[in-house]
Order: sequence, then C-alpha cells, then structure tokens
Amino acid sequence: MMLVSAMMVLGLVASGILFHRFPGLDAVNLEEPKDRVRNFNHSANLSIIIPARNEEENLTLLLGDLKTQTLDIHEIICVDDGSTDQTAKIATALGARLITAAPRPTGWLGKSWACQQGGEAATGALLLFLDADVRLSPTGISKLLKAHQKTGRVVSVMPYHQIEKKTEALSLFFNCIQMAANGMACRRGLIKISKSRIKKTAIPIRSASMAR
Repeated sequence: MMLVSAMMVLGLVASGILFHRFPGLDAVNLEEPKDRVRNFNHSANLSIIIPARNEEENLTLLLGDLKTQTLDIHEIICVDDGSTDQTAKIATALGARLITAAPRPTGWLGKSWACQQGGEAATGALLLFLDADVRLSPTGISKLLKAHQKTGRVVSVMPYHQIEKKTEALSLFFNCIQMAANGMACRRGLIKISKSRIKKTAIPIRSASMAR
C-alpha cells in the first residue's frame, strides 16, 4: 500500500514538472505590441500541406473548414499517399492542389515522405502541415499564425481528441507521453527548431504545428 501511495505521489510530482510549461493556444498573448509587430502578409505566405491516404471522409470536412477561415490562404496542397478511395478526386473537386506521392525512398516513413514532397512543392514562405482528420474553427489558422508571428518559433498544437469509439480512450496514455515530452523541451512554452529538412519557414502540424 505504501508503495502504491509513493508511486501516486511521484506521478503527481512528475506531472507538475513535465506539464507546467505546456501552454494552451488560447494562453498565448496574441496582442503584440505595435513596436514588435512584424511586417508579415499572412495570406500571401501561407501554404497548407495535408498528407492523406484513404481520407475521403475526413478530407471533405477539413477542406470545408479551411474555406470558412477568417483569412485568405495562399494555397492548399494535398499529397495523396497511395489512396485507394476517392481522396484524390475529393481534393481536386474542393480546390486543393493535388500531388501524387512518389515511391518512398529507403529509410523514409510514409507521412514524413508525403510532407517532404508537399513542402518542396509549396510556393509559400510559411508551411502549415495538417493531418486530414483535424477540424478547425473559423479562427483556427489565424490564431496559429498570430502565435507564430509573436514568437518566431515552432508552434505545435495538440488538438482536442473527440472519441467516437471506447477503444480510442486508450490513446490517452500515448498522448500524455507526447505532451510530457514536449513539456520537457519547452522554453517558455515554445519549442525552437534550428534546422529543418525542408529549407523554408515551416509549420509542422500533425494536429497543428509551426516551425521557423
């Protein structure tokens, strides 16, 4: 009993250490002082890249959300990674620029390779990577860009997970591990990446993430 209690106490202490620096997006002060605001044309610089494989249902919803954003988006690129459903046709019909993923080189994972190709094809200076199953509020992209503009650092967002099946609750454990690892790396709640395989200003977003 004492061992269980000790483990619980240790877990609580560890949680405080790992998570206390991990902020929510709404916690970021998006009101930038005038003397620090950068001359940055959001709509002319943002390329959104969506790696997708058999995502016909999710892609329809995400592209619909992107059409309702409060700012203009320079381009939306969908990288079709070997889909066998209507993913490619839906991407084209809803206005996304379609790229068919080339054969994956040795040592690459599927999604990483799809993101790499999308990043190389993008014409914007700022890259935003979104999973196809992400949903966005009308101000979602605007908040991400303002947070990036304020800090000049990577902005990586862990989205709210809407559970449809009871078995999906098991993912809580792995999500907590990921958030804790990010919390350990955070400096004032933000992660700075000095090098990127894609030599552009990048916003990785598995859920939503930005890099400079």
